[in-house]
Amino acid sequence: EMQVSSKSIQEAIATHRVTPPPGGDVTFNKIAFNMSGNRILVQSDKGLAFVLDGYEGTVQRVFQSSKGRGTVSCFTPDDQSVLMGSDSGIVDCWNIQSGAVVKQLEGHVGPVGAIACSPKYQQIASSCNNTCLWIW
Repeated sequence: EMQVSSKSIQEAIATHRVTPPPGGDVTFNKIAFNMSGNRILVQSDKGLAFVLDGYEGTVQRVFQSSKGRGTVSCFTPDDQSVLMGSDSGIVDCWNIQSGAVVKQLEGHVGPVGAIACSPKYQQIASSCNNTCLWIW
């Protein structure tokens, strides 16, 4: 059994120099394991994405959209990156180890509502609120 406390979340936000969300409390609305099962990606209602150690539950990295509020996130199949769509229509590609944005995908006219990576091909699919689907 593993529990990630709100205190450890707040400490991770401070450690990773992420702007604390208004109100302070974070509610998780999506949880996914990476392909190898050793990391967990947790998306919050406040626009933050947390990468946790899949065995210990410690917070390894906190991501916050470079523009706007993060809406959805996923791991890439190689377990090296996290993709995060935002309400500004931007998709950020974050390197998990360095915490740096390595690429930005622009083109959506509204908030990114869904994002996924092909496990077989080097493709990303994302959609926004005007039913536009992008294959990158």
